[in-house]
Amino acid sequence: MIARYRPRSGSLLGLGFLALFLTGSNVAVAQPTLDSLWPNSTGNSWSYDMTWEGLDGPVSGTGSLFFTGSEIFPPGVEVQNLLGQASVSPTKSDAPHGLSALERHLWRFRPQLRPQFTERARKNGLPYWPMVLLTPMEGSTSEVGYRETADVIGGWRAPLADWSWWMVSGPVATGSTFRLQLVPDLADDVFLNGEIRGIDESVNTQVGTFNGAVVVDYLIELGEITFGDEDGNLIGTGVGEISGWVAFVPDLGPVAAAELTEIVSHDCPTCTPEQLRSFAADASLNNNPVSTTAESFGTLKARF
Repeated sequence: MIARYRPRSGSLLGLGFLALFLTGSNVAVAQPTLDSLWPNSTGNSWSYDMTWEGLDGPVSGTGSLFFTGSEIFPPGVEVQNLLGQASVSPTKSDAPHGLSALERHLWRFRPQLRPQFTERARKNGLPYWPMVLLTPMEGSTSEVGYRETADVIGGWRAPLADWSWWMVSGPVATGSTFRLQLVPDLADDVFLNGEIRGIDESVNTQVGTFNGAVVVDYLIELGEITFGDEDGNLIGTGVGEISGWVAFVPDLGPVAAAELTEIVSHDCPTCTPEQLRSFAADASLNNNPVSTTAESFGTLKARF
């Protein structure tokens, strides 16, 4: 079973704005389908209250995800552009601007990969987004586009002509698991693990409680991480991971998420607290999703 991170009072995200709990629902719901988890018509959008904690302490703001269109990626695969916009960006960061959240963590913990990620930052120049697990897939801008098939919803990366991210893979059933190697062109020990915790969960958000949610737990293995001193000399090693979850409501999309990036073990007696610190982020739906379908949010919400 994948370890589950949930925000706690007094933890990294001490703001406590989410007040979110996940429990099994007592209301019977229909078996959800994969394509219902994230309605992906062009024009659909979602708005969230977000908190994140990085090098500059806890920050709160808002973020939006929205589908804007489609394009063709190698080898002739149609993907969609899922753009992200966050209201606040960090004032203090050790990674270059222009990287995705996962790339920033890998830049931080895997110094040997910094030249490649620095080049990606220069080339792509992505807008800041704080979360890894609930992430934009911005098409040619990020070289990753949103793709949905009969078996997978996730991100398709143009340079690899292959999957670079899975939100869900396989049957939408409690206990279903999946595993995907990430950044295979740069490292051989970075993996995404997923497990469906439940398909009939109750989730509290800023706009109310949803029953019948599909909650997916994730654990990203960041591989062996290294620490250096100011001169670049190796001073220690460790193991890092990102754990968390995303809650999807069928026919509405992702309504909440939480994640924690941390060093779970290390051998670095001289590392500073800054080098060993954790990073956390939360998101909670704060407004009615904008949908291009005929069914209104109020009608959909009434079903949950």
